[in-house]
Amino acid sequence: MAASNLTIRIATAVVAVPLLLALLYSGPAWAWLGFLLLVAIVAIHELFSMTHGDDKVSRVLGVPLLWAVMGSVYVWPSDPRWLLTTALLLPFAGVVLALWRLGPIPQSALRVAVGCFGPLWLGAGLGSIALLRLYPNGASLVVLSLVLAWSSDTGGYAAGRLFGKHKLYEAVSPKKTIEGAVGGILGAIAGALVMRAVILHDIPV
Repeated sequence: MAASNLTIRIATAVVAVPLLLALLYSGPAWAWLGFLLLVAIVAIHELFSMTHGDDKVSRVLGVPLLWAVMGSVYVWPSDPRWLLTTALLLPFAGVVLALWRLGPIPQSALRVAVGCFGPLWLGAGLGSIALLRLYPNGASLVVLSLVLAWSSDTGGYAAGRLFGKHKLYEAVSPKKTIEGAVGGILGAIAGALVMRAVILHDIPV
């Protein structure tokens, strides 16, 4: 099972990494934005699936809320009026959505919180990654963020498999270990140093 999981990760990286690099460095900015808009659909679907259960309507309506945040960050990054308007309207929309699609009362607070701040959290992050592509060295900075995630995940997986003995937080993730967490941190640091040595020479250690 572990070998199969590792094989899937490697195969995914072999296919995905060249495509992502080609899109970042050679593709137009609008294509990168379009790709992230598709990623946003998957992201909000995964998040709302954990909190809104089988409520497909809420999961669908989460997409335009997320896209609205991404659009505000991407189109008006230097205009605080648009960012403030988005930050004020989104909680209102999230509350209205939760009241309209009222589910089990014990989970209502969680649905309201995720409906308000889920699109804001995901949208601000994905919108910033889309915006970053427009700046000098922006593509390389996006790659840096991806490398940090990949190298951390790889370091954590390897350290956990080889040395993992002490559970990190079993109630949340039964297989995660302290050794794996340390491996993830070291992996991210190694990835950052490699990126600095290869591409981003101007970033201080």
